[in-house]
Amino acid sequence: MRWWFITDSGNVYKEGTVDLFTRRVSVNDRFIYSEKAPEIKESKQLRTVRNFLYFSRFPMPEIRREGNETIVTWRELSYSFLPGEHFIARVKFDKMGRAVQEYIKF
Repeated sequence: MRWWFITDSGNVYKEGTVDLFTRRVSVNDRFIYSEKAPEIKESKQLRTVRNFLYFSRFPMPEIRREGNETIVTWRELSYSFLPGEHFIARVKFDKMGRAVQEYIKF
């Protein structure tokens, strides 16, 4: 029998498993939380992301650039063991840094 877990260690989230029979703890992944990109800070001011962050326990932003657009996706790591996208907020910024599209999925 295994338990899956997420821990918050300051600006690092650790994801792993605990095997109850062997009493082994394995840290499978580490996620470093950072708001260095200005789009991440800007996204936190938007209503969609504020609502997401209100309910999220382990929020993790990621940033992706596609041509002239920047896409910030916030993920709740509590659902990261499930395939697909569960409990996310996404904001698309244009080349001027203005939010042009917001999306949330529970």
